[in-house]
Amino acid sequence: MAELYTELAPLGFELIAVAMPYDPPNQVLELAQEKQLPFPIALDINGEAVEAFAPVVGTPTSFLLDKEGKLVERYIGALDLSKLRQQVDKLLETS
Repeated sequence: MAELYTELAPLGFELIAVAMPYDPPNQVLELAQEKQLPFPIALDINGEAVEAFAPVVGTPTSFLLDKEGKLVERYIGALDLSKLRQQVDKLLETS
């Protein structure tokens, strides 16, 4: 995901990771620093993001939104990066 973000961010692609409410914030921040993640990580301490995107039945759960914020795809489990890349490329072409 870091590679995809680094490559596509200049074209308008945004990626935000959201830590679950049960994730200890200090561990999330340590992981982000250790992995040198180039995208922001939000701490969903009160579960507001989980509620907004419900149902989130397991992690990882990922959401692809278009430029208007409409849900394009919900991924549960590991991402198929080639499929994601195709979808993101298509969305970037239409923006």
